[in-house]
Amino acid sequence: MRSLGPVPVKGVAEPVEIFELVGAGSVRTRLQAARARGFTRFVGRDVEMEQIRQSADQARQGRGQLVAIVGEAGVGKSRLYYEFIHSHHTQGWLVLEASSVSYGKATPFLPLADLLRTYFRVDNRDDTRSVRAKVTGTLLTLERTLEDAVPAILWILDAPAPDDPLLAQDPAERRRHAVQSVKRVLLRESRVQPMLLVFEDLHWVDAETQGVLDSIIEGLPTAAVLLAVNYRPEYRHGWGSKTYYRQLRVDPLPAARADELLDTLLGNDASVGSLKPLLVARTEGNPLFLEESVRTLVETGALVGEAGAYRLTGSADRVQVPATVQAILAARIDRLRPELKRLLQAASVVGKDVPMPLLEAIADMRDDELRQALAELQTAEFVYETRLFPDLEYTFKHALTHEVAYASVLAERRRTLHAVIVEAIERAHAERLAEHVELLAHHAMRGEVTAKALRYLHQAGDRAFARSAVREAIGFFEDALGILAKLPETRETMSDTLDLLIALGPGQITLAGAASPQVEETYRRAMALVERLGDTSRRFPVLWGQWFISYTVGRYPAARVVGHQLLEEAEAGDDSGRLLEAHHAMWPTLLAMGETAASAPYMERGIAIYKKEEHASQAFLYAGHDAGACCRYQGATTQWLLGYPDRAAALLGDAQRLVEELRHPLTTSVTLWMAAMLHYHRGERDAAVRVSQQILELATTHGFPHYTDVAIVVPACVRSETLGADEVADMHRRLMNLGSAVWRRSFCLCVLAALCTEAGHTDEGHRALASIGDASRQGFLAPEMIRLEGELHLRGARPDVAAAERCFVGAMELAQGRQEKSLELRAATSLARLWRQQNRDADARRVLADIF
Repeated sequence: MRSLGPVPVKGVAEPVEIFELVGAGSVRTRLQAARARGFTRFVGRDVEMEQIRQSADQARQGRGQLVAIVGEAGVGKSRLYYEFIHSHHTQGWLVLEASSVSYGKATPFLPLADLLRTYFRVDNRDDTRSVRAKVTGTLLTLERTLEDAVPAILWILDAPAPDDPLLAQDPAERRRHAVQSVKRVLLRESRVQPMLLVFEDLHWVDAETQGVLDSIIEGLPTAAVLLAVNYRPEYRHGWGSKTYYRQLRVDPLPAARADELLDTLLGNDASVGSLKPLLVARTEGNPLFLEESVRTLVETGALVGEAGAYRLTGSADRVQVPATVQAILAARIDRLRPELKRLLQAASVVGKDVPMPLLEAIADMRDDELRQALAELQTAEFVYETRLFPDLEYTFKHALTHEVAYASVLAERRRTLHAVIVEAIERAHAERLAEHVELLAHHAMRGEVTAKALRYLHQAGDRAFARSAVREAIGFFEDALGILAKLPETRETMSDTLDLLIALGPGQITLAGAASPQVEETYRRAMALVERLGDTSRRFPVLWGQWFISYTVGRYPAARVVGHQLLEEAEAGDDSGRLLEAHHAMWPTLLAMGETAASAPYMERGIAIYKKEEHASQAFLYAGHDAGACCRYQGATTQWLLGYPDRAAALLGDAQRLVEELRHPLTTSVTLWMAAMLHYHRGERDAAVRVSQQILELATTHGFPHYTDVAIVVPACVRSETLGADEVADMHRRLMNLGSAVWRRSFCLCVLAALCTEAGHTDEGHRALASIGDASRQGFLAPEMIRLEGELHLRGARPDVAAAERCFVGAMELAQGRQEKSLELRAATSLARLWRQQNRDADARRVLADIF
């Protein structure tokens, strides 16, 4: 506001000072609003402030720091950061703040989007075109090379261009690009001016924002960035080993400091002297509890006078102070006039932040009554006004205030209010509902608006998947399924359930692995619904799920049966994508069963069908990796087994070039896995180690733990002779606990057995081979397993030459029957080496010559 000075007003005796509204203020958070009304004195945090200052000094010099304030609700975590931000220590810094909310864990990138809006000066009045202009202009001004970061930033802000190639990317790759883009922008900005990034309430943070934080933290050591976070003790992270991480535990105030705060709140009248130790003991020095206790005593008349100069009206012994702040707040709410209490409760149903249009829709009050009531709630410090433009907005003083107020609303009224809020949001954002589906789902579900809840939950789940927020997507789908489970079973509800199960399955596979019982149950339920509905159009994705489960857990005969069913359905239609996926089911199944030659035609057919522009986008709908790459790298494995190493190298090269174009993390991980296996079998150990380490980094970054199995054993092949028995046993345990696909685990256990032969740990080697299981011993690499068993017989404390020879001969015969020339050669080499030691040189030469 700008004062225009005293102005004569008709009908008023004295001139009235007039103010001109010139713009929106900077108040955005509850603490900023509290400061505008007047803070309680800040006491007792000198040590913590000094620790933050030291971290800021290091960050200013280009040695980025991470500071975490940890404490229970009400101890002053946010106030501590507020005081530091508004001190002289941050002069010349760019300060960006973000805060999580309790319902925000299901909304990908929620606090990060708020932070970016502040950075790019985007407000709610900006349309999509304005958002794009602000983002593009800011980034190109900062550095031209950041142009490729624009699409990802706009995607996070829900303002992408409809034809942007980013939208066609695999969700996991799109998420990776978004994380890296935000990191690049913020770290580049820190080269212009030191940057203070504040992320509050991480105990409520969504997984996508957490991913961005983790990425930024990795780049801190060389950046002029102070990353300041706070959270409650239950929050977990992996930053503890970082040398630039500093954790500050903020506990309730000690007695002396609590007395200082009470001196400010109560004053020094003799009558309140005996009250202070009672309040300190009851609140244990928690600043929020102390403030609310004093306010309760004022409202009940136990204290009279002005703030900082109160008098106690009776004996301190008779003062009743509730034991918890929740009880204090509940009592304060109960003492409000009925209309104020109803308004506060209605506001709590909207959320911790309360836009005025939504409150108007549910308050059932005239405009003048509503504004007067809100003014009274502000005076009582239940809520603060935080925003004027584009709409007036209020926020609760503290998360606990919101929680207690919400808990006091009767269930029936709560449902009604949530339902009204859904309609209000739909009216207010009719043209941009997609941007608000998570909030709509939240209110529709709690308002028991069944049809809308199902629709918005499904849309929110799809939107989360599009952002690779798999855990959040699963939560939305499961909430929707929970609603359907309570409804009478009709053809419509069964159809809705089937759609949700089909959407849920791939996410569960990504998160828990196909071997998880919950994944099998999802597809079992889906198939039962397909059969009851007689719905052939949705049978294919359900069959695919059942095939993938059987294939992953090693039930290969069942997987082959389902694969043939998929092929029959696909050949009956004209969908090339389904035909590709049907062949995609057959070639790995046959290869895993040891029917190597039979698998080759399906891979060749896959190569012929595959068109990157048409089929790359369906990877996420099925196996999670690209079928075009799969038929090439599995084709490379097949050709190597059949004895054509040059063809194998060419196909693997084709696969690697394709994944470079696709930039799809899971496909890249699997391709690297197959490359590591081939390098190992060809004796290229250094290359195998290098590739397995690449897999470990990629799979760890993107959350593919099942593909890290090769990184457990292959790196040890270059130091096998120095391996200890304990290390071997640990590798065995880790492989068995990882839950990777059976055929991949078979390869890794073969590598482990080979390591044991070289290190002399034959008992561990036999245990490794035994843990493969009888069914898998007939499948992928079966001749190699038999050969390794023979090698272990030779290396034991009491070598069994006859048993070894039987194994080598058996491995050769099995490989020959399966046309696996490479494995036949490996077994023949072991046999020839044994015969050479027995001076049977002619037999040794003959057995090798017969293969060639």
